[in-house]
Amino acid sequence: MIGLLVANTSTPEQPVVFNADVQSANVEIVDGITEQYVTAMVAELADVVGTDSEELQAKTEESIGYEAQTAHIVKSQVVQTDAVTTEDISKHTVANGESLDDIAEQYGVSTDTIKWANDMTSNVVASGKELTIPPVNGVVYEVKEGDTAEKLAETYKAEADEIITFNDAELTGLVAGETIIIPDGEKPAPVVPVRRYFAAVNNASTTDSGVGRTGYGYFGNYTVLASGTYNGRSVWSMSPNKFYGGQCTWWADVRAADLGNPVANKIRGNASAWDNRAGVSVSKTPTVGAVVQTKNYGAGHVGVVEAVSSDGSMIKYSDMNGIAGRGVAAVTNDWVAVQSHWNFLR
Repeated sequence: MIGLLVANTSTPEQPVVFNADVQSANVEIVDGITEQYVTAMVAELADVVGTDSEELQAKTEESIGYEAQTAHIVKSQVVQTDAVTTEDISKHTVANGESLDDIAEQYGVSTDTIKWANDMTSNVVASGKELTIPPVNGVVYEVKEGDTAEKLAETYKAEADEIITFNDAELTGLVAGETIIIPDGEKPAPVVPVRRYFAAVNNASTTDSGVGRTGYGYFGNYTVLASGTYNGRSVWSMSPNKFYGGQCTWWADVRAADLGNPVANKIRGNASAWDNRAGVSVSKTPTVGAVVQTKNYGAGHVGVVEAVSSDGSMIKYSDMNGIAGRGVAAVTNDWVAVQSHWNFLR
C-alpha cells in the first residue's frame, strides 16, 4: 500500500489524501519504488492537483503500474550476463589416449591457445599431465611493469580495447603481477639461431658425442627443449636408467618415458645396440614417443619422435647432442622424411 499527501492550493487547510493499492493495480515491483521514480510521479501528479479524488486515484494507479513494469524490465537486463573472465581459466588432466585436438574441441579453443598457455612446443600431450585451458582463444599473460594495452596489442597481434574490456581494466589499467588474457592474441614465435652441422665423411666420430650432429641429416631450424636442466633434472646427471648426461641416450631415456614409452628400462649400452635388447619392439613405422634409432655412425644415435605426418612418411623429432649440440635437447621445426635405415623402438 502506498500513500501520498498532495497539497491542494485551492484548499490549503484540507489536503487531499489518497491511497494507491499496488496489488489492485495488478503490477509486480522488483526493487520497490526508487527515489527517482517517486520524484517523477509527484511531478506528474502536480499537474492534476485540484482534480477530484477519484480521478487523481486513477491517474496514480496508472502511473504506478507503468513505472513498476518498466523497473522490472530494466532489472532483468542488468543481472543477466554470461561474459567470461580470467576467473574462467580451467585445469584439465589429460586422459589416456586423449589428444590435443580432442581437448581443444572439448573446450572450444584452438590447439595453439592451449600450447601457448602451457609452454608446449609440440602437439604431443602425455596422459596425466595437467593443462591450463583459457576460456577463449588467445594468450594467457602475466602483466609486467611498463606494460600497456597498446604495447601488448602490438606484440600479440590483438586489439587494445579488447584487452582492456576483457580484463576489466577500464578504471585501474593493467596491474603488474596480474594474470590477464589477451583475446585472440598470438604468441610470437621464439627467435632461435640456426646452427648447421656437416658430416666429416672420412673421420666421423665413433662416439655418441660426434655422430649425433649428423645422425639424421637435419640442418634446419629447431626449438630448444632443454639446456642445463629438464623437468628439474640436470642434463649432466645420470639418467634414471644410468645413461651419461649430455648424451643422446640420456635424452631418449627421459623424453620417451615422458611421452609414455619407457623403452629405455629394457636397454643398456650404446645407441647402436638398442634394437638388440630383449623386450624391445622394433618397427619401421614411426609413432609419437617412439625412439628413432640410426646405426650409420659407430655407436649410433637415438632421438624421440615428437610428431608424425598423416601419411606416416614424415616426422618431427627431438634429440640431444645432435640438432643443437652436446648437452642441449632440441626439436626440429620442419618435417623430416623417414629413412629406410631408421628403426623405431618401443
